[in-house]
Amino acid sequence: MVVSIDIDYHFLFDLDLTPSKENGNRYYPDSLQHWLEMLVCLRHSGVSVEVLHDYTELILQGDATLETRKELLQEQVVVLKQRQTDIQRSIERLEHKIYLYESGEIKQDKSYFKEYHIAEQIAKERAN
Repeated sequence: MVVSIDIDYHFLFDLDLTPSKENGNRYYPDSLQHWLEMLVCLRHSGVSVEVLHDYTELILQGDATLETRKELLQEQVVVLKQRQTDIQRSIERLEHKIYLYESGEIKQDKSYFKEYHIAEQIAKERAN
C-alpha cells in the first residue's frame, strides 16, 4: 500500500522522512502507524477523502474539537449502517434470483418486484 503524507502534517509526528542509512527503508513512530491505520480503516469503509480531510483538520485544532470529531465519526457510522442495510437487501435479492434460476422458477412468469412488494417498500422509505 502506498501512503502519501501531506507535508503540513509531519510536525504532528515529529517525522524524519529521510531513509535510514542501513537499508533505505523509512521507519515511522507508533503514533503515525496508528494514525494511518485509522485513516485506512475509514477510507476502506467508504468515508470520503473530504471527510478524512475535515477529520484531520479537526485533530490539528486540538482537544477543543473532541466532541466535533466524535460527532463526525458517529455520522459516518450512520452512513455505514445504511449502506450495510442496502447491501444486505441487495444480497438477499440476488440470492433469491439465483434460487429462481436453480429451481427453474425463472421460467415462470414471476415478478420479484411484485412478489416482494418493492414499490410499497420504496414508497414507505420515501415517507420516512
